[in-house]
Amino acid sequence: MRVTVRYFGPAADDAGVPEERIEIAESARLGALVEALLAKHPALARRRSYLRLAVDGEYAEETAHLRDDCEVAVIPPVAGG
Repeated sequence: MRVTVRYFGPAADDAGVPEERIEIAESARLGALVEALLAKHPALARRRSYLRLAVDGEYAEETAHLRDDCEVAVIPPVAGG
């Protein structure tokens, strides 16, 4: 199946693109996608423990199942006040 991944802030800088389509195994979980993204974009690894992930606009844990044509947002921590 294919999913759209959108990177925000420094995560987009680390990935080198703001958005991409990724092919992943049917019935994959979000954690498997994260591992594939880290393998493709090693610079993201330094932020892994701080990244928030959202699937179709809702924050999700790495155990969440993905669906064909869903959208995953990779969101770095927000600083400021």
